[in-house]
Amino acid sequence: MCKAASRQVSAFTLVELLVVIGVIAVLIAMILPALNKARAAAAKAACLSNQRQLMGAIHIYANQYKGGIPQPVSGANASGSHIVFARHVIGARRGDDNGWFNLGLLFSRNFFKDPRGFYCPAQTDENFMYPKGWERPYNDPNFKYIGYSYRLSNDPKPGWITAQDVQELLKLKVGRFKGIKALSSDIIGPRGTRSHWPHTQPYGVCVGYSDGHAEFIYTSKREYDIALKLPPLSNSAAVDGFQFHMFKAFDTKDFTKVRELFSQYY
Repeated sequence: MCKAASRQVSAFTLVELLVVIGVIAVLIAMILPALNKARAAAAKAACLSNQRQLMGAIHIYANQYKGGIPQPVSGANASGSHIVFARHVIGARRGDDNGWFNLGLLFSRNFFKDPRGFYCPAQTDENFMYPKGWERPYNDPNFKYIGYSYRLSNDPKPGWITAQDVQELLKLKVGRFKGIKALSSDIIGPRGTRSHWPHTQPYGVCVGYSDGHAEFIYTSKREYDIALKLPPLSNSAAVDGFQFHMFKAFDTKDFTKVRELFSQYY
């Protein structure tokens, strides 16, 4: 009789255990989406904080250099604006500071001291994350890549911009522009790679503006997918044009021109 009773107690305990496991599984399924959403929100907030700090550093830089802001190195493509250091340009290109250019000038001239601020915490491609992007992107120690694109790249080739666009870009480079302009954003994929916008919950892009504020620009999944398709184009002029017009769209929050120019992808 004692053995039979013992078997009944064991069986009841096993059923209880299965019920508890089932309840835990349900709770995890309910909680995980909320945790992922909270994690994405925290990463977005940190990314926006990075952008605000970058804009603040640009303002200090401009005060020091009579309104001028960090410049690109001569001969570089717009879609390479995430590159902040290249060893081969030292003494060979106009505009570099011992190999530093673009937003890298903020670091080389001590206006922005922590390189981790150049990277979005939501990023998943290690070549655009710290420390690999800073030390050996694509295993090449001669470059430094950051996780953000910079507007002040060299001019896209004719066919993608107008004469008026060129004049606006020239004014932007010397700090003589009207209104509030987008200056930095989550990286717009360089040629030969996929765009690396890291925010998908919800879809959008973190952008830093000339007045010092940062903003999350919401996009549809469709816009996000188009951005992923475009950068692998072998035509560097098209990719440069895409980045140029994306920054103009960030100014106005109107992506109509981007859709018109790249309509084959919509």
